[in-house]
This record gives sequence, structure tokens and C-alpha cells, in this order.
Amino acid sequence: MFYQHILVYWHDHQTAIVRVLTTLAAPGGIWFWIDKYRNRVQIRIRNVKLALTGSDPRAITFEAENIGITLNSYEPSLYLTGYHSDGGGKWKRFVYVFTEKGNDRQLSPHVTKTILVRHDETENPEIIFLWLMTLIISPTRGHKIRVRLRNAEFHRLGVVQFQWERFLLLVFRRLP
Repeated sequence: MFYQHILVYWHDHQTAIVRVLTTLAAPGGIWFWIDKYRNRVQIRIRNVKLALTGSDPRAITFEAENIGITLNSYEPSLYLTGYHSDGGGKWKRFVYVFTEKGNDRQLSPHVTKTILVRHDETENPEIIFLWLMTLIISPTRGHKIRVRLRNAEFHRLGVVQFQWERFLLLVFRRLP
């Protein structure tokens, strides 16, 4: 009997109840999304270059800065993919796995850290002969970071320009 009264009351005053609940919940929902946006993971990668530590260039170095407000770190394995010509007009894709030897992979908020990584793949061509490279860094929190580079001079490219130049390279066999 009691439930019938509640259902009748709900049916008679449904729009008013929904408006009150919406008015009370909206500021909390808006604040939730604002807080989610402000606390997102942001890592900036700068100054990617070849690290000439010895006679063979198998290492790269770059700067990483955590712009977010929470402590973060990155996985010890980084991936670099790039295209190399076999000389006959065919372009082949190569994947390199870079590892960091140290255990200090923390990225403190608003502190720039220089990172040196090295690969041990001797059967692939050297990095200086690659074109249209993508460096993939995986933080422990957040999305993967992709740095798109044109060639061994490590010119950074945007997503659209990188895809366009890759299309020209693979379809028309023309370097940018």
C-alpha cells in the first residue's frame, strides 16, 4: 500500500523531482570533469637526438618533463619504428627496442629529466639511415606518447604532415 502512494506521487511530480535532482547534481558533475581535466597526465618530450656515446650510434637521448601534478614514470622499453630503403626503391619498416639501463625512471612534476636509451639490435640498419620515425614512450599512467620524426636530424612533425609524408614515401616512393 505504501509503495502505491510513492508510485502515484512519482507519477504526479516526475518533472519537478527530475529538475531538483538535476539542479543538485549538475555542479558536482561539472566539477568532476573540470578536476579530471586538470589532473590529466601530461608529459612533454623535447630535444630528441642521436647520442654519440661511442663509435657506433645506437643510443638516443631526449628530455622528458611531467607537466601534470602527480608523480609518474615510464616503462623501461621504448620503441622506435622507421623506414629504410633497400636501394631498389623498396622501403622496409624496422622496429627498434630501446632500453634504459638505470632504475631511476620517475618523472617528478615540473622537473626536466634527460633520458639516455640504447638498443642492441645489430641486424637492423643504423638509426641515421632511417626516415619517418616514430618514437613510442609508455608512461605507467596515461596514454602512450608518440614523437614523430622525419629523419636522422630528428625534425619533429605533426600527425597530419607525418602521415602525408609517409603516404608519399610508401605509395609514390618519393622522399619529402
